[in-house]
Parts: sequence; C-alpha cells; structure tokens
Amino acid sequence: EDEDGATVPSRSRRRRGGPAAARARSPPNPPVPAPSDDGAECVTAAAYQERGPPSTCNDVHGLAFVGSDLHDVSYLTSGGFRSVFVVDFLGGEGGEETAIVKTHRMGKDFSEKYLGKSQLDVLILGEAGGGADAGSPDDDGDQSGRGGSNVLSVWQYCAFTSVSPYATSGTLADYVGEYGGDLTPAEMYDLSLQAARGLARSHLHRPDGVATFAHADVKPPQFLLFDRGDGRTPEVRLNDFNRGRLLGYDPGRRRACPFRLCGVKHNGSTYRSPEEYMSCADQDDRIDVYALGGVIYFIVTGGLRPWHYTSFKRATGRILDGETSAYPGDEGYGGDDDDTHGRSGGRGGKGRGGGER
Repeated sequence: EDEDGATVPSRSRRRRGGPAAARARSPPNPPVPAPSDDGAECVTAAAYQERGPPSTCNDVHGLAFVGSDLHDVSYLTSGGFRSVFVVDFLGGEGGEETAIVKTHRMGKDFSEKYLGKSQLDVLILGEAGGGADAGSPDDDGDQSGRGGSNVLSVWQYCAFTSVSPYATSGTLADYVGEYGGDLTPAEMYDLSLQAARGLARSHLHRPDGVATFAHADVKPPQFLLFDRGDGRTPEVRLNDFNRGRLLGYDPGRRRACPFRLCGVKHNGSTYRSPEEYMSCADQDDRIDVYALGGVIYFIVTGGLRPWHYTSFKRATGRILDGETSAYPGDEGYGGDDDDTHGRSGGRGGKGRGGGER
C-alpha cells in the first residue's frame, strides 16, 4: 500500500516566489524512470522525467510556523512517512487564506527512499496540476490558485516539504459517503468525468499518446474536492503521487515500458487491477484505468466499494478470474456471499440513508 496515507490538501494565494520562478532552479536527485522488467529497450519518455521538481527552499524556509504572520497552525493527519498540517494565513486577499503543508514525519529516517517519494509527488503535482495562477478546469475564469486541471497543484517545495491548496470540501470518499444517496445522475456524471480527466492528465501522455506516469494507487480518498458554490458539485482534483512510477518508453514497440511492484500489501483494497494482485506481474498506466472503474462504481452506487458484499479473499479470487463487481439489483449480486455483506464494510463513508446497501 502507499507509504503516504495523507490524502488531504485549498485556497491560499499567498505564494513567495511562485512556480514560474521556481522552474529555473534544478533540484538534486530528480526521479528517473525505472528500467523495464520485461527486457524491453527503455529510454526516457519525456523531458520532465530528467528535470525533476522545482525547488523554492528559501520560500519554504520563510514559512514560520510560529509568529504574527499566521492565524493558526494545526496538525491534520499522518501517512506512512509524512505529516500534514493546516496553515491559516492572515492578511491575504479577502482575509484569511488556508494551505496544506506536507513534511517529513517525526521518527522516520531522512533517507534517499523518502526523498525520492517526496520529489516524485511534487514533480507530478507541478507538471500535471498546472501553475498556481491558472484557472479552474472548467475555464470559468476563476483565478483560484488551484491550477488549471483536475490535478492538485503545488505552490512551494523543498526536499521533504511541500505547500499545496487546502481541499475545502474534503475527499471524494467522504463526500460521496455523506451525500451519495442524494446525488442526481447528472452530479454522479460530473464527479466521474472530473475524476477521469484528472487521471488522464496525471498520465502526462507523450504527443504520440503513450503515458509517461502511472499513479498506482487510485481510489476515492486520493481525489480532493473544492467548493465551487452556487449549489454545484465540487471541483475534483487527483492527489498523492508518491507511490507512482515514471514510465520509460520502448521505441521498438512504441509503448510504455512495464514495471513490477512485488510484495505489495493491499490492506483490503478492491480497487486494484488483476495484475496488482499477482506476484510481480508486468504493469503500466492501464492499472489506473481499471482502478478508475472502481472509483466510478463507488460514485454511482452512492458510496459502495467494489466487491463490498463479499470477503477480500473471495473478491481477489474473482478479480483474478476476470470478473467485475456486480451492482445492486444485478442478477447474482451478493450471491452465496450475502452473509458477509454486513461484515465487509458496505458503505465507504457515513451515509445519509443509514444501514447497509
């Protein structure tokens, strides 16, 4: 499972230096695509893979966590190797502004492994999330500072620390879990389309359509939501790329070079593709497309996880057999495994309707 379970970043326009100035600086140890595991000839697929993420260390060091510039700093959550803080600034346009600061978790070694994960996360946020001055994805002229795609943007970065917008409406998992029973088909479509666009953007395709990155951990909590007002469904932005893989390019076969993740602990997740439940199977960006299907299932069922009506062991067996999760009302929904329904989680969050569905 991903090393960083913190999937929460919002609105701050307070930036010192900004992305444009940062791009001129070259960070040490940029992430590079891993060699192919299937013997293919692999070359760098895109220039950004060698460039690495922009660094604005002086600006990050200027973010005092204690002092008159800040209204409040509060701890939010921690993942496998990072802790997340909410920072409320004073004196911005319209008053208070809020940002998320992800930084290294106390008690974890400052190792090359974790530095590489932090760099990878920020690299994709910067490349796919767009600059902080870009408009919102629906081109409505909203200069929100959140970037111009359905991928989260990053404002500042230095080594193990990054600053990003704070998700004003939480995560897709929480939102659908709370309001799923009341969502209209149009709202479900809107959320699903935004999630799909965010994933497509994060793959950073080459001009020939070949993906150069795979997220490898697509599920509802990874999508952050931002309020758009006027009763509209929130903006959806994909986040948390530290578990992903930069993909090399195989010029002979004109495709992405596959990679393998061996010995992964899935911790009960049923969003993954069959290859991810196999031992060291070849994988590429298509595992994300499969997982997106599970995210859309979650949305249109009002908060049910794929295979919620059976045990994880039985679910993975069926996934490996090529089956897909049934929908409520489908023939065979639950089947012989209905007795496990209540124990296997049912809804993915706090539902309004109550009870299991």
